[in-house]
Amino acid sequence: MIKPMIFLTSLMLAASSHASHKFLTFTNPVIHSLDGVTYMLDGKAMHDLLVITKKLNNMLGNKNQHNSIAYLAQLEENNPEIMTDLIIRKHDFIAKNEHLIKAIEPAKKLIVALVEEFCEKRNRTDSIILVWAKARSGDEAAIFNNQINSFKDFEIFLTDLTLFFKDLVNSCPKAREQYKEWYKKQKLLLTQLTKERV
Repeated sequence: MIKPMIFLTSLMLAASSHASHKFLTFTNPVIHSLDGVTYMLDGKAMHDLLVITKKLNNMLGNKNQHNSIAYLAQLEENNPEIMTDLIIRKHDFIAKNEHLIKAIEPAKKLIVALVEEFCEKRNRTDSIILVWAKARSGDEAAIFNNQINSFKDFEIFLTDLTLFFKDLVNSCPKAREQYKEWYKKQKLLLTQLTKERV
């Protein structure tokens, strides 16, 4: 448990320390309705967001990682047989992220405003994440399946979604502080449990 937490904490700190170079800070006032608010973007939600971001990064991979989305995106032009794999990967993505869609539901209108800001500031007005975010509740899977027609589409979608989440982490200083406190408590609890076992 400690190693994943160290990785997640370093990801979060990297997001905050390099903000001026890489990440956006959302200016839409809705960010204040989310940042640090219980059951919206509090410390535990920040942890979950960092875990999801790590999983998306792993799925995306890079062009040298066999079986990653980025690798398959460069192969698909010369290899139409991998389209079956695309269907499987899309289904897998939807199944693994249903909880994310449900978790976002209470704040969906606020999140859509931030996705719009992200797309405008990142010059990604044609981003699939905007179409996906604006989908009516329950239509997200269908929109995703209709919009992702190649591994290249999937690669761009994951890149945009991952960067959006990193920008969201960067834009929530209260939630980051709450996460640090949550992390300390988890570490202390783990230390106590370890001592009890000895």
